[in-house]
Amino acid sequence: MQFGMNIDILSFLIDICLYSLNVIFCFEFIVPEMSIFLYHYLCKHVIGTANHVKTIRLMNTVRENLSYDYRQVVITSGSVGEGLEMRGSDVDIMLISKIIKVHVNITYDDLNPTKSYFSLMTEDTKPGFAMLRLISSNNPDMLNSCEQFRGNNYVSNALFKDLYLTECNPVVHGPCVSDIKGSLDVAHCLHSTVWIEPATGWINSSVSSTGNNFSRAIHYSLDFNSKKLKYIHAYYISAVCSKHCQSLYLSKTISNKNQYKEYDTCLSYLLMSINHDIVSGWLMLASFFYKANQYKKSLIISSYALAKCTLEKLFRGTELSVIQRFTVKRDEIRKQGVVHSLKFILVDFVLFATSTLIPMELLIEGNSFELPPVLCAHFLSFVSHYHLHNVRECQSSLLDLQLTIAENYFMGKDTCATAFSYYCLGTALQIIGDNNSAKQAFTKTVKLLHQYPQVIKRLKRLYLTAYL
Repeated sequence: MQFGMNIDILSFLIDICLYSLNVIFCFEFIVPEMSIFLYHYLCKHVIGTANHVKTIRLMNTVRENLSYDYRQVVITSGSVGEGLEMRGSDVDIMLISKIIKVHVNITYDDLNPTKSYFSLMTEDTKPGFAMLRLISSNNPDMLNSCEQFRGNNYVSNALFKDLYLTECNPVVHGPCVSDIKGSLDVAHCLHSTVWIEPATGWINSSVSSTGNNFSRAIHYSLDFNSKKLKYIHAYYISAVCSKHCQSLYLSKTISNKNQYKEYDTCLSYLLMSINHDIVSGWLMLASFFYKANQYKKSLIISSYALAKCTLEKLFRGTELSVIQRFTVKRDEIRKQGVVHSLKFILVDFVLFATSTLIPMELLIEGNSFELPPVLCAHFLSFVSHYHLHNVRECQSSLLDLQLTIAENYFMGKDTCATAFSYYCLGTALQIIGDNNSAKQAFTKTVKLLHQYPQVIKRLKRLYLTAYL
């Protein structure tokens, strides 16, 4: 009996050894093949090639360098920050404040009245955690984000995040504030100027930050031997110029000499902002000429931009059609590279960052007004023809406005942009005296923006309908 048991045990051990050998064989021969297959599948269908990932990371770095200003540093983190843009994944952004300072030891002689100061406390805290004690601040929001503890004010994690809740980002998601769809997570961060005592052993090298230096960006774009880096810098310089030109105030009350200089400077930035996509920079230029009462120039540029909005072009926020996939795979696009090709194949929304270039008829206060490109072109054509007393062309542009919305042509899926489109249509209808149709358009605007009451308050024409 004992002998039989030993044979059974020996047989069992032999089976285990054979199974182990099979497993080892699988790992040595089959698993590597599966890994290679999985790698190629991910490169082709999910995240792109190693070169594509590297390009995304370079674009993130250049964009962050040019987005750097005196208030904050922008860092793209998460999978997108690593160059992995997968379908369905969210975008993680870190905004590091430069007007809130964190120190371990600080004297009152070092304080700047325009900034807030906190002291980093690690006593009686769990490993990996710290407490921030308020030292000095003239900002009431900082005091409101603190709670009393042992006679001192300390930052409350919950109250601090509440400071950054907005209509666009109304949800607290862990350490971040997020939009309703969960597609964007923004972490508002503070930066300590020194390493805390427990972390001093981790320090291997110092990291220097790069400022938002426009001339330096241009120097880089000219100095780099890599065409890819030159194109990436040119792309983001164009985007920065588009934003910066709108910060200039085109005043009619200043002297003619200064007004001309202001006009010329704004025009220069606009001409440099046409390289990050095929349409939005041109339409911003058309709006600039419209605001300067140069309606014929505005019409010429709007027509040129409209001619670029064809079905094979890529439109932000939409799925690629068969025609668009063929366009991307064309040999000339591949040879030029993705970044350089964006100025020829990408159609983007027209973003009015300030009210400087928004047509005055829209009666909009505040900033961040985004319009679909085709609709924006038709609206600019409508108001230009209206001022030129071109009745037939004015009616034609109004019809184009209505058809663009009805057929969802280059409209995208953004709710706010659609609401603003109806607002433009209502404005046009109100201008020609069709108040009943204008009310219908404005009603759709309000319904689409019901989650954003503060945005509705900025659209002043909505309140005119109450008196019609």
